[in-house]
Amino acid sequence: MPTHALLRLAFAAASLTLTASAQLNGPFVGAQQAKLAIASPAFTDALGAALDVDGDTAVLGNPSSVSAGLSQAGAALVFRRSAGAWTQESTLVSLDLEAGDRFAGAVAVDGDTLVAGAVGKVLAGVGRAGAAYVFVRSGSTWTQQQKLVASDAALFDNFGYSVALSGDTLLVSANGDDVNNVINAGSAYVFVRSGGVWTQQAKLSASDAGFGEQFGQAVALDGDTALIAAPFDNQTPQLSGAGSAYVFTRSGASWTQQQKLVAFDAAPFDNFGHSVAIWGDTALVGAPADDHSGFSDAGAAYVYTRTGATWAFQHKFTSLAPGVDQYMGNAVALSGAIALVAQSSVDNIDPSDPGAVYAYSRSGATWSYETTLWPGDAANGDEFGSAVALDGVTTLVGSLKTASVGAGYVFELQTSPALYCTAKTNSQGCVPTLSTSGAPSASSAAAFQIHASSVLNQKIGLLFYGFEPANAPFQDGWICIQPPTTRTAPQNSGGSALPDNCTGSYSFDFNALIRSGADPLLVIGRDVFAQYWSRDPAYSGVKTGLTSAAHFAIQP
Repeated sequence: MPTHALLRLAFAAASLTLTASAQLNGPFVGAQQAKLAIASPAFTDALGAALDVDGDTAVLGNPSSVSAGLSQAGAALVFRRSAGAWTQESTLVSLDLEAGDRFAGAVAVDGDTLVAGAVGKVLAGVGRAGAAYVFVRSGSTWTQQQKLVASDAALFDNFGYSVALSGDTLLVSANGDDVNNVINAGSAYVFVRSGGVWTQQAKLSASDAGFGEQFGQAVALDGDTALIAAPFDNQTPQLSGAGSAYVFTRSGASWTQQQKLVAFDAAPFDNFGHSVAIWGDTALVGAPADDHSGFSDAGAAYVYTRTGATWAFQHKFTSLAPGVDQYMGNAVALSGAIALVAQSSVDNIDPSDPGAVYAYSRSGATWSYETTLWPGDAANGDEFGSAVALDGVTTLVGSLKTASVGAGYVFELQTSPALYCTAKTNSQGCVPTLSTSGAPSASSAAAFQIHASSVLNQKIGLLFYGFEPANAPFQDGWICIQPPTTRTAPQNSGGSALPDNCTGSYSFDFNALIRSGADPLLVIGRDVFAQYWSRDPAYSGVKTGLTSAAHFAIQP
């Protein structure tokens, strides 16, 4: 695998904040809730290079932005959700902001505390020593609480390259730190807060630190457990750059290395550890340069679980349709029994190549694919999935090159099929009801029925579908799907004989349509939005009927 292919992933290291996970019963889909963007963007912006979400607060880093007239100074944009709507709450910069700081190249948020790394910070004339800044919120006002630096700061340490926050414990990496005279071996620093003051508790490094391994390129933290990656670890002379991830645990104020995680199928330059996430006794590690299925740099992600003090491999995620240079695993997130794995190129799945995020769920020890997240305004080269964060059912995805300046997208995970939008009351005063039975599948012989009930009797109607949702006025009701849409064959609603009443019904087996191959866009991973339309000759306005709509993802 060519190492140059990894350069464009350099700022996708994951940083996670962990909170209680909401549970979803059964299959789920992701509904896009908002697009978070810069009000007045500039060509230097790169929103979504780093991000995090906690409850109703989202933070997106923009490390290359011009702030206060300072080139590459950086900024962090904070958004807040109220009644389902996201609005920008604040733009944060450090009190000692300077050109080249690259402030907010890494970010994390937990409640009313936010941390932003600034790898380019010059300390007492020492270039790229780096710093991290902690902010706290009161009401809707954020103030800088403290600036943190390494106790042994040195040239090109890159302190602040990746950050993770869990309550009053903060983990800050320095992937360029020279450890015991080993150049760029990398390290990570633990800080704890007491009485509003942060102090360094420990410095962590790999027990087998090696040249250029960049321990700390990605970090994750959950309580007393830290997961720190070294994606260029040379496991053996034959496994140069295969990568690894290290688990550390805390007892009292003492941190010790618990285990080193490696891929069971490690190969040179896999970049295992480019991204990491941890939740309780589960760890998720991305390897975006993994070769498999005959494709170079297709990418993958690995799940490990802990029993007692021992970690064991549980599952390997790969793309539904592997291809060259997909870089699956360039960002990962984990919350309860839900895992997200991003990839920055999906040429084999969607010709528009915006990038994608795959969502999986676990039952017992078994992981299953659930849905694929795509932005509603996907465009070629967006690099959707440059970063990803998950809190319960709220997902935040970075899209580093959207409109050339970047953006963040918020999705809410919902039980599938999910019903949405508003049905139109018909001429007889009935509200037609849409429902589903079965599961959408590309291979199952079983039916996935989409039903409409309480529709007018003896009327022609049909199901139409598309791949993006809408909620716009249409024919005196609401259209719930963005065009272009595809119509299925018309059917008579049946029911009792005339005059008009609400005894009509409709049923359509969508799995039969998928299996037929009539629509080549109906593939595994595709999100589908479907709505039923019918005639209503007695209606006083536009003489048609419309149900609500169903959102579902096609399963394997």
